[in-house]
Amino acid sequence: MRLLHRAIALLDRPDATLQERVMRGRATVTLAYPTFERHGLGRALAVLDAAEGLVQGPDGAPVRALASVQRAGFLGRSGDWAAAVEILLAAERDTDALTARERGAVLLNRGLARLYRHDLTGSQHDLEASLALSAAHSFEDLAFKAQHNLGCLEFLRGDLPAALRLMAEADAATVAVSRATAKLDYARVLLEAGLLDRAAALLDEALELARTSGLRQEVGEIQLDQARLAVIRADYGTARTRAASARRTFGARAATGWRVQAEMLLLEIELALGRRRAAVARSAAELASQPLPSAALAHQGAVVAAEAALAVGDRAEAARWLSTPMGSLPPRHLTFSAHLHADLVRARLAASTGDAPAATGRLRATAQRLAEQQARQPSLDTRTALALHGSPLAELDLDLALRSGSVAATFAAAERWRAASQRVAPVRPPHDGELATLSGRLRQTRSELREHPDGQDVTRLTAEMARLEHAVARRGWAIAQADSTPDPTLRPVRLSAVERVAAQADCDVVTFLTHRGRLLAIRTGGSRSELFDVASQADVAAVARRVTADLAALGRGVPESLRAVVQRSLRRGFGELDAIVSAGLRTDRSRRSRLVVVPSQLLASVPWRQLPSLAGRPVVVTPSATFWVRATDRPPRAESAAGLSPSPTRPPTPPPVSALAGPGLSRAVSEARSVAALWPGGARLAESATAAELVRALGSPGVVHVAAHGTHHEQSPLFSAITLADGPVFAYEFDGGRSPASHVVLSACEVGRAVVRPGEEALGLTASLLAQGVDSIVAAVGPVRDEQAERAMTAYHRELASGTDAALALERASAATPEARMFCTYGASWSWR
Repeated sequence: MRLLHRAIALLDRPDATLQERVMRGRATVTLAYPTFERHGLGRALAVLDAAEGLVQGPDGAPVRALASVQRAGFLGRSGDWAAAVEILLAAERDTDALTARERGAVLLNRGLARLYRHDLTGSQHDLEASLALSAAHSFEDLAFKAQHNLGCLEFLRGDLPAALRLMAEADAATVAVSRATAKLDYARVLLEAGLLDRAAALLDEALELARTSGLRQEVGEIQLDQARLAVIRADYGTARTRAASARRTFGARAATGWRVQAEMLLLEIELALGRRRAAVARSAAELASQPLPSAALAHQGAVVAAEAALAVGDRAEAARWLSTPMGSLPPRHLTFSAHLHADLVRARLAASTGDAPAATGRLRATAQRLAEQQARQPSLDTRTALALHGSPLAELDLDLALRSGSVAATFAAAERWRAASQRVAPVRPPHDGELATLSGRLRQTRSELREHPDGQDVTRLTAEMARLEHAVARRGWAIAQADSTPDPTLRPVRLSAVERVAAQADCDVVTFLTHRGRLLAIRTGGSRSELFDVASQADVAAVARRVTADLAALGRGVPESLRAVVQRSLRRGFGELDAIVSAGLRTDRSRRSRLVVVPSQLLASVPWRQLPSLAGRPVVVTPSATFWVRATDRPPRAESAAGLSPSPTRPPTPPPVSALAGPGLSRAVSEARSVAALWPGGARLAESATAAELVRALGSPGVVHVAAHGTHHEQSPLFSAITLADGPVFAYEFDGGRSPASHVVLSACEVGRAVVRPGEEALGLTASLLAQGVDSIVAAVGPVRDEQAERAMTAYHRELASGTDAALALERASAATPEARMFCTYGASWSWR
C-alpha cells in the first residue's frame, strides 16, 4: 500500500501527460482494494471517486471501467448486489478500452453479482464467457474463479452434486490464487449437504488464510458460517460468539446486507435458547420491516419474524408475516435448508392453532421432498448427511403424533423421516480413473500402516492416509452420478403393511425411536401394535457405550489376564441392556416367534443376539420397517444358476455362490473351502481374493461369502474395509451393479457396526451393501475367534443350502457356538427356496 501511495505521488504533477494521468488513475483504482479491506466501504468508494476524476472524457474510459469493476465488487461484498449489477451493466460502454484480462474480470464480477441477485441465466452467460476468454488467453487465475463460481451457481440451483464437482475441479487446479473465498464457498456447499466435519475443517482453513491475507470481509463471512454450523450442532454458545463477531465486522465496514444476516442468525439463536422472547420478537419484526437488499433475505426475515411471534404466542402476527409478499412467495432460488426452515415455521403455526391435520400434512409433504432431494444425491455420504436438515421437523412430527395418542400416527411420523437413503434408487459408484488411483494409494498406505504399526513412518503414513481419505471423498462427491430413474419405493410403508407382513412371516417387529430424552418402542405382533415408553435416552446411551467399548477392547486384543474381566463386564452390559429394552421386546414367550428390530441411533451397533431374552429367537436387524417390508414382499429374483426365477412348474435351483478368503486369518481358506463344498454344484472359490473379485461378486446375483479381516472406521465409516490380498476394499467401493447379490455373509469382526447420522441414517459396511441393493447380510458387531467363526459359518451354510432362511439358519448354527451370537442378519431374512 505504501508503494502505491509513492507511485501515485510521483505521477501527481501539473505537467503530467495523458498516459501518466491514466497510469495514476489505474494505480488509484488498485489502491481502493487495500483501502476497502482496512477501512471499509465508504473510504474505498471515495478513493474510486478520486480515480474517476483524474481523466475526463473518452480518454478516461480505461480508468472508469476498472473503477466500475472495483466499485461493483465492493458494493456486492457489502451486500448490495443490485447496485453492483447496475454498475457493471453501465460499464459496458467502456469495456472496449480494457485489455482482454480486464474484460474477463468484468464478466467474472458481473456473473458473480448476477449470481447473488439470483439471475442465474445471466450469471451463467457471464461466467461461461469469462471462462472461455480466460482459457483462450491462459488467464489461469480468472479461469479458476469462473469455474468455481459456476459451482456456486449450481449450488443456488439446488444441484449439490454439480456444485461439488465444479468446485472440486477448480480446487484441483495448481494456479496460485488466494483460496480463502473458494474454501468458504466450498464449505457452504458441504454445510448445505450436511457434511459438517469436512465443512468445519474447510472453514478453519479459510479463516486462517483470510486472517493471514488481511481479508477482513471474508473473516466476517467465515465466522458467520461457523456460527451457522454451530447452530446445527446445537452449540449455541459458540454460535452466538461467532455471529456477534461477524456482526461487528460487518457493521464497521458498512456491509449492511451481511450485518442483517448476522443479526437474523443471532435472533434465531436466542429463539432456540428460549431467551428474551418478547425482545427477540420486537427486534425480528423491526429487522424484517426494513428494506432488505435481496428477496432471499427479505423472505428469511419474514420467516424469522413469524417464528419469533409464535414464540410469544402471537399467532395472528405470525400468520401476518407468513402471508406478506416476502413471506408467502419465497424466491425460486432459496437453499433447500431455507425452504425446510420455512416449512417448519408454517407447520408450527398450524399446530399452534389446533389444526394438527394441516401441520402433519405439511410435514408429510416436506419429508417426501427431503427424500426426493436425498435421491438426487449421487453418493451415500451426501444422501445420509442431507437428512440432518430434517431433524427439527421430525421432532415436531413426533410431538403431534404422540399428542394424538395414535400408534399408527406415531409409527408414520417416525418412519417417514427414517433411513430414506435406504428406500431410494441404489447408489451406483462411478468408474473413474482418478478415483481408482486414489483408492489404490489409500489401499497401499493402509496396508503399510497395518504391517508396520510401530514403525518410524507411522506419523507420515497416518497423515497420508487422512489426506487420501479426504481426496477420495472429495472426488467421489465430484464425479458420482445419481440414478435419475423415478423410484416407486420412495414413500414409507404404513403400520398396516407392517402388521400384514409380520403376520405372514410369524414375527414380531419392534421399532425403536428416541424423542425428547426418551427411548420409545412400537411393537407389532399378534393382533395389534403397541407403543411403549422404554427408558431414559441417557441411561440407554450409557450402557450402549460401555458395551461398545468392551467389544472394541476385545477386538484390539486385550492381554489374556484382562480378557476374563472384559468378558464379565460385557456379559453384565448385555444383561443391563436386555433389562432396559425388554419393555419394547415384550412378546408371548410361549411363541418364541421371530423378531425384527428397527433400531434407533442409540442401538445401531448392539449385538442383539447376545441379549439373554433373545436366546433361541431368529433375529433380523433392519434400517427401517419400509426396507424390511419391501425386501420381504419382493418376488424372488432370477438368481439361480440358470438365471430362472422359480414357478409352480419350475422348482427353484440353488443360486450361484462365491466364497472368498482374505489374508492373515489362519482359518479363512479352510472356511471358504467348507462353504463352497456345502452348496450343490459347488461355488466360485477365491482362496486369495482381490478387491476386484469381491466387487465383481457383489455385482452378480446369488450368495457371497467373505472370510477376511474387517475394520470399522468410526470417524469415516465409508472407509470401513474388508482386507483382501491386494489390500483393503472400502465400503464406498462396493458396487452392486444392476443385479446385486441377494445375500452377503461377512465373516469378519465388527463389520456389522454402524455410525448413525440424524434421520437414523447409518453408514458402514453393512449399510453400504444395503444401499447397493443387497437384501440380506450376515455380519458381526464384535470379535469372533477364527476357529469359532469357521465352525459357525460352516453350520450356517449347511442350513442355508438346505433351504432354511438366513435368520433361522444363523440361530441354529449358533447353538453349539455361543460366540457366534455376535453375528446377526441385517436388512431382511433370505432363502433361496
